[in-house]
Amino acid sequence: MPFISEFYRQPKVKPLALALIAAAAAEGASLHDLEEAYTVVIQEYRHVIKKSGEIITQFRGEVEGSFERAEKEIEAFRRGRTGITGEEV
Repeated sequence: MPFISEFYRQPKVKPLALALIAAAAAEGASLHDLEEAYTVVIQEYRHVIKKSGEIITQFRGEVEGSFERAEKEIEAFRRGRTGITGEEV
């Protein structure tokens, strides 16, 4: 069963995948069915990781943008160009 070795390259998936495969094996699933079950788990795991990365990247961009805007407003306020609300003084 060469697909089993893949578990050790996906440590966060291992418990879920092993539980799924154990349940399928207990029900008398064939090796082909076990390989398909494993493939589905790995695909879902990769999808979740990709989506998480996209969300983190988006959040990081929003935070960095907020800091940049805040720095510009603080600098303008220090120079006396605007009030605290951003209106011209």
